[in-house]
Amino acid sequence: MLTIRRPLIAALVSLVALSGAAFAQDFAIEPIDRISKGNVHDLLRGQLENAADDAGVRIQSREMTSFVREEMTLIAASTEGFEFVPATALEGGVDVGFAFFDAPRTTLPTGYYTIRASAENVAVGQIEGQVELVGIDGEVVATFPATMGVRTLDVPAEPQYNRTVVGGAVDLDHETGFRKISVWIVCPNGMAVCFEMDLFDYWMYF
Repeated sequence: MLTIRRPLIAALVSLVALSGAAFAQDFAIEPIDRISKGNVHDLLRGQLENAADDAGVRIQSREMTSFVREEMTLIAASTEGFEFVPATALEGGVDVGFAFFDAPRTTLPTGYYTIRASAENVAVGQIEGQVELVGIDGEVVATFPATMGVRTLDVPAEPQYNRTVVGGAVDLDHETGFRKISVWIVCPNGMAVCFEMDLFDYWMYF
């Protein structure tokens, strides 16, 4: 099992992918000469929905995220029904999302994963926890530190919005020389989950 332990720097800018051809052959994404006729994000949404159905995971993909950077692709959506889960459930672990990761310069195998968040001693405020990436076979493949924001321990009777929003970014850390994939899931149940994973050493390009 891969474990990466680094301080979390929550990203604030989400990116929408404009190309899905990088992994077309292995994962049946439409080639670029065909997807140019439609909305790429919608095609990636359909791909993620089909994979989630095959894995027996129900997702809410309307507010999903997708982006492609050099040698890295992410498609992620929240799980359906997460809006009705109280923050206290984090102590037993909660499936908060479903994602496709392709980051060949890491040791994380390319594939589809359920994102499972957990934390001890859940309280209102910012808390530390972890995120596990669970493979299609049900095995935990990677574990990352996570920062979580808890506004309320109970699901609000009248939430400010009704859909969970998933975002992500790739940032450059000039102190360490590594790129970072950041993922955040913000839910109207009063919870936000943020985690990041390291990519390759970009100093090699200079």
